[in-house]
Parts: sequence; structure tokens; C-alpha cells
Amino acid sequence: TGDSSTNFVDYGHWTAASSHVTVNDNAAFDIGTGEFEMMAVVRFEDNGNQYQHIATRDKGASNWGWLRRADNASNAGKIIFSVPTADDPISATVASYGTWYILGVSRDSSNNMQLWRDGATDGSSVSNSEDLDADSDDNLIIGAMHNGTNYVQGVQGDIAEFILWETSLSDKARADCVKYLQDRY
Repeated sequence: TGDSSTNFVDYGHWTAASSHVTVNDNAAFDIGTGEFEMMAVVRFEDNGNQYQHIATRDKGASNWGWLRRADNASNAGKIIFSVPTADDPISATVASYGTWYILGVSRDSSNNMQLWRDGATDGSSVSNSEDLDADSDDNLIIGAMHNGTNYVQGVQGDIAEFILWETSLSDKARADCVKYLQDRY
């Protein structure tokens, strides 16, 4: 909680929805009501152009993806941070299969949301003050999405690490973290 990070996942090969980690929610895990930052070290494999969810909130049948690789024609291969009612930040570049990326999204104290890749901004910033954690009992799912019945649209490939902060990082802190992760992987 606070400014500390939590390493939920340490290197694993993921096979679509059959591989996922569920992190139970609690009062201290209040991501989405203010500033935050998340990043993941990932390498996607071809899964037949299906969405690949890196991290989602488990809202049962009304589940929505947070950080994912898109499959639709206009955004195929781009990274999207989906929110229920606001504009979604969409990356300007495609995340190709077989390449390692450090992908992330942040929301700062002014409610500006920004995607970035390997420490550099990727796409335009959007303003969103929406409470992304309106329900206090939504679990965080790493590597897939839950549709109310099954885990679906998971990552096909590798998630080496996933990190979440309850604050947005400064440019220097983000650069230092990205360098550390690049050196580690």
C-alpha cells in the first residue's frame, strides 16, 4: 500500500486463460480512486487475434479489461487501458508477437491517464477521474479476464513481472524502474 510496490507475479509462461493469478481485494488495495501506476514485463505470442488481458478487475458478468492487447480491426495489436464510461487511452504503436515489452499505465494527481512502453509515452493522454474501484470487493486478475463464469482472453506468452503502485511515478522513478527491469530481463 502507499508508495510501496507489490510484486504479484515473478516470471511465468502463460497459456491463455488457463494461467492467471487472482489477488483478493481488501480495504488497503484501493486502486482506481486516485492516482496509480501499473507496469508489466510481457511478451505476447500469437493467439489468433484474441484480446490478451494483462490485468483486469473481476466484476463478474460486467467485467471490463484494464490493461490488454487489442484484437479489433482498428486497434489490432495496440495496448488499451479500458475504463467503463470514459475514453480509453490507446497506444500509438503495435505490440508485436515475440518481443519483450515493459508496458504500463499511470493516472496522475490531475487525473491524466497515459500509456507508456519501455518508459516512453505511447499514445495520447486522456483525462479520467472515474472511480475505477467502485465496488470494494473486486479482485485483481493478472493474465486473464473473468466473464462471470470462466476465465477468458488471457495472455498467451510470458508475463515476467507485474507491479502496481497506489501513486503515479515521477519520470525519474519510472525511468529507474524500467532500467532495473530491462537489466533484470
